[in-house]
Amino acid sequence: GVQVQGANQFGKSKAFAQNISKFFFALAVLCATPWLNLVGNTLIWLAVILASVSVGIRALPNKVQSSIQATIPQILTLCNLGGGLLAIWYATQGQLILAVACNFAAMIFDLIDGAVARRLGVSSSFGKQFDTIADMISFGLAPAIMVNAKIGWTPLSMTLGGLYVIATLFRLYDYSRSKDKTPSGFFRGLPSPAGAWLVIGSILFPPISICLITLVVASILMCSFSINWIHFNRVFNCMYPSEIIGSLVIGLVLSLLTKTPATLFAGPIIIYVFSPAWRKPSHT
Repeated sequence: GVQVQGANQFGKSKAFAQNISKFFFALAVLCATPWLNLVGNTLIWLAVILASVSVGIRALPNKVQSSIQATIPQILTLCNLGGGLLAIWYATQGQLILAVACNFAAMIFDLIDGAVARRLGVSSSFGKQFDTIADMISFGLAPAIMVNAKIGWTPLSMTLGGLYVIATLFRLYDYSRSKDKTPSGFFRGLPSPAGAWLVIGSILFPPISICLITLVVASILMCSFSINWIHFNRVFNCMYPSEIIGSLVIGLVLSLLTKTPATLFAGPIIIYVFSPAWRKPSHT
């Protein structure tokens, strides 16, 4: 029972990683943006690891099974942290495209580790604190450093970057303290990975003023605790056709206007930011 449940969950996560990797490979070809292959390859390796776990976990004794179940989400959180640290390192080396790719990989690991932990029913105080630290670095500190690396560490960019980091800290603190106040399947305030996606997406646009404005907008939205955003997992599982079309149209228009194919990634996050207008929690 428990072993089969764990194996099935890793199998589902493997399939999810495979499907997302195909999306990145397709974008790399369509947008002539080779760096997207880095994200796709990372996801393929993740799928291989999860597939191996899915097969091996069925033959393990229950005690070993329980130990692995408690460790796997933390390993995925470590991958999230690693992606954020790599994003910071690449940004300080002036390789912003690689930094963006690593931060996107961190978001995917963050999405998977929470889903795996919930499905396997494993939770610990250390795991929660570790996840918060990883999110703070990957989705708070890394985007702020990436913006400053692009702009050149001006007093204004450092100030706004610092405010963004503080807003991320408040967002994570509120998340850890207010789960009982939040409708099931929703977040109070824009989730920190979405805030990071918004910020690092602005890095792909040529005008540096967009980065500064986005830092302010993301900071305000993350602290808008009266607004509920649907959980990422629910979005991926039940996207409306209009949301998919809207994401593609917005992304393509921005790509054509800026002549930067990578700005196609801005489409989905723009749709997500406005999604509380039509995706509302059920009070029944």
